[in-house]
Amino acid sequence: MKVKKRNNIKLRTISANKIYKVISIEYDTYRLLNEEGEPFLYEIKFFEVVDSAVEQNWVIEIDEEDDSIIYLGPKEFKDGYFFEDYFDDKEEIKNIFLNWLEKEF
Repeated sequence: MKVKKRNNIKLRTISANKIYKVISIEYDTYRLLNEEGEPFLYEIKFFEVVDSAVEQNWVIEIDEEDDSIIYLGPKEFKDGYFFEDYFDDKEEIKNIFLNWLEKEF
């Protein structure tokens, strides 16, 4: 899936007119690799979809109460604490993410 920032939105770490590959969808946010090279969450409403195709190997978790998406993305990142551990600089998690990046980008 690919998105780009809406023209009327100002975000410091996201460039105008650049297309970003969505790393995952978590609730009402996209996780994108920003201009600083970090996998941050951004509200979906700030972006327009350029390509809606998702990776075939992505997994999905649905909220049973309202059928909303809790998680859609690579199974490697589905653990609710994966990116918390990433930003806590846990070496094993950083290596998993870097290996995934090498394959996907």
